[in-house]
Amino acid sequence: MTNRDEDYQQRNIIIDKAKQKAKEKALKKGAKAVRKVAKVAIKVAMKAIAVAMKTIITLLSSVSLPFLIGAVLVLFAIFIIFIATTLIFSEDSTLTGEAKELQEYIIKQANSTVDMSKPEQIPYKVPEELIISVMQIYESEDRKVSSKKAVEHIAEALTPVFTYEDYTGYTETETTTCNDDGCSTSTSKSEFPITLLTHVTAWNGEMTAEVEETISDWTTSSSSSTYTTTIADGVEETHTETITTKSRTHSYVANENFVEDYTYFESTLMDSPFNYREDDLTIVEILYQAAGGVMNYTAMKEGISLGDFGIDMNVIPGAGVPAEYMQYYLGAQKKYGVDWFVLSAIHFTETGYSTHPTMVSSVGAEGHAQFMRCTWYGWSYPGCKGSNGHVEMPTKDLFNIAIIKKYGGLGIDADGNGKASPWEIADAIYTMAYLLARNGYSSDVEGAIWHYNHSPAYVNGVMAKAKEIKEAASYEASGGEIPPSTVKNGFVQPTTGTITSVWGNRYLNGEPDFHAALDISNKRGTPIVAIADGTVLKMGSGCPQEGKPGSKCNDGWGNYLWLKHTVDGKTYEAVYAHLSKHIVSTIGAKVKQGQTIALMGNSGSSTGPHLHIEMHTPVRVKYKNVINPLLYLPFEAKK
Repeated sequence: MTNRDEDYQQRNIIIDKAKQKAKEKALKKGAKAVRKVAKVAIKVAMKAIAVAMKTIITLLSSVSLPFLIGAVLVLFAIFIIFIATTLIFSEDSTLTGEAKELQEYIIKQANSTVDMSKPEQIPYKVPEELIISVMQIYESEDRKVSSKKAVEHIAEALTPVFTYEDYTGYTETETTTCNDDGCSTSTSKSEFPITLLTHVTAWNGEMTAEVEETISDWTTSSSSSTYTTTIADGVEETHTETITTKSRTHSYVANENFVEDYTYFESTLMDSPFNYREDDLTIVEILYQAAGGVMNYTAMKEGISLGDFGIDMNVIPGAGVPAEYMQYYLGAQKKYGVDWFVLSAIHFTETGYSTHPTMVSSVGAEGHAQFMRCTWYGWSYPGCKGSNGHVEMPTKDLFNIAIIKKYGGLGIDADGNGKASPWEIADAIYTMAYLLARNGYSSDVEGAIWHYNHSPAYVNGVMAKAKEIKEAASYEASGGEIPPSTVKNGFVQPTTGTITSVWGNRYLNGEPDFHAALDISNKRGTPIVAIADGTVLKMGSGCPQEGKPGSKCNDGWGNYLWLKHTVDGKTYEAVYAHLSKHIVSTIGAKVKQGQTIALMGNSGSSTGPHLHIEMHTPVRVKYKNVINPLLYLPFEAKK
């Protein structure tokens, strides 16, 4: 057994014991008792964690070891209470009284976050386990609301946003009638409405559907009938009439693509009335995972994306990553949700980007991504059981898709040439991504990589290389107009569009207001470039794509970048706000003048897609050093 397995087993034992103890208490005293314990516990936890973070280093040399051990045990006990409480209300079917009533109400509110009569919405329902996990922190403070009201607040806040689009399909019919006089054909069209779910903003990501028109095959039916007519002298003639009907349906289907992302989750809970911090959300993640849920909020915050790169942007690899392989990394990322830079890192680690002389390892792993034959063709293939994974195979079985299907192998024919070969780059990279996805990449990146090689050192090496590859790449918007490169006073125009609000005094909602920036509006996704060479000082993320006036998300800026620029020896600081997406996403990153750094959006306190750009010199100290951007930036647009 590996250390990972031992840790997981120990974690289950601890949770089971904590659940048993807390359950006994809950059954005796009901929901009030459990909530009371949770309230006290989380307040102590927040204080203890805050104090520990600030003082643990200075105290380390002056306090006794037993004191430190005791503090750790107290914090551990508090989290066990949280975990146990979450498990009780999410799993226990034996609750009674007030506890049972609250449990049923949580389930009811979770179901209310979607229309349960619409199957397409059900996968996006807010899980009751998540409501319970969020509720523990919400109720730990004096909110002056009942438990049921708290559940309502949480369910309503996290309710997904659904977008439907209407289409019109039709059935095309051709009717051919043949008799003694010949054949005639008539056509008709019968329309029918189609409503498709095309976009969802959910607590754990966004679904965007690509609508595709479909035409069914013709279906044919025919019938014949006879009739008689009387001619001269009473003679009757028999006639046959045949009617042939062909029909086919013109319809539309939505091909859904879900991207895991916790922007909605974070921005909703950081906004009023919750006002959570990142450490609060981390606790929510721990509790939710303890109850069996899957969440990757912490991984997102640490910079491991989950399939978002390549959408709305072109990826330009850094030095050392062969550009010819990017189509396979990005294609496999889109299909299986495995980050392109992790695929690239494994490809490099295994075969040095396919440069190893034979691409056959000492144990028989072969091809661009070093697959054992039994993994590729299936472990039920003759001879695989009990082997190290390499077996001799007849030529007729090699790369045979039917053999892979028969024996349960993983090999994929990604390039559609009728064979699945580890020696073909597309097949190898797509199969690599498929293997990682099967091994739980979406919930445990490092765990999935570990299954690829079963070595902690291998995991560490791949993760380090993936980080290096990701940070060395640059990202450019794939659509939208890049602003002109005209330079004025050492600056270039940050984006294209229409100036909708200039720097200076204005009226906002009928009230006088000083606008310390320049607003430039255009469609969402319009590229935004750096006005000069610079460095990223700060950044803000996690705000919903659709902002609203008065939003406090990131102080109203929404998603933003704060850059330091130096022009002709003079220092400036610029804030680029209300973004839909960061393309430069690392604090300290160096940018070049005219480099695409973000995409225009509508996040934060905003009424529509636009760029809010502030300029300050030499540094931003609220609005003490603010300057008018129009006096410095070239701007060629309708004002």
